[in-house]
Amino acid sequence: MAKLNTISTDILEIKVTQQSLKDDLVDFKSILVMHSSELHDHSSVLQDHASSIAKHSSKMFACQSNAFSCLAPVQADLKSTNARLSAVETLSSTADVSNSSVSDAHANNRLETLERQHRSHNILFRGNCENSPEGDRVEVSHLVKVIDPSADNQCLHVTRVGKAGTRPRPLKVSFTNPIAVTKILLNKEVICNNPAWKNISLSDDKTP
Repeated sequence: MAKLNTISTDILEIKVTQQSLKDDLVDFKSILVMHSSELHDHSSVLQDHASSIAKHSSKMFACQSNAFSCLAPVQADLKSTNARLSAVETLSSTADVSNSSVSDAHANNRLETLERQHRSHNILFRGNCENSPEGDRVEVSHLVKVIDPSADNQCLHVTRVGKAGTRPRPLKVSFTNPIAVTKILLNKEVICNNPAWKNISLSDDKTP
């Protein structure tokens, strides 16, 4: 009898435990349903965000495409501008070089003109024996008087040209104006035809 009571008590406890488990299961289902609902809500929000992100990505891609489309002609214009600028700089450099060359040519021409003008005042006497500077001047004065007496007082100075050697150096005789030089050169045959001065010759000044 005691065993029956014990079994009966155990059965009762089992039933109580089963009922408690059922109640817990109901509570668990309720909690699960509640969390499932919240999860569904969160999933819906996530889907909305994903859709919004997709839209923004599409807009961003479109903006990038538009930006690249606008940038392409600008880059082409910039490249063309750089090419034109380079061409202008090249032309400017060429023009500077040309101007410099022209300036140098003008300067050289002017210098040559001045040198010709300076040489046009000179006569070179060759074949005169070398003497002292005073002796050279006396001999030149005598020859000039024979050729053109009016030119003697226009003689400025007499100098030897070149380095001394075994042969007499030419005498460079400078006059106040080229007219005297021209007259003397035109009448130099007076000297050349005289046997006393057969070794003497006269010419215009072509020294550098």
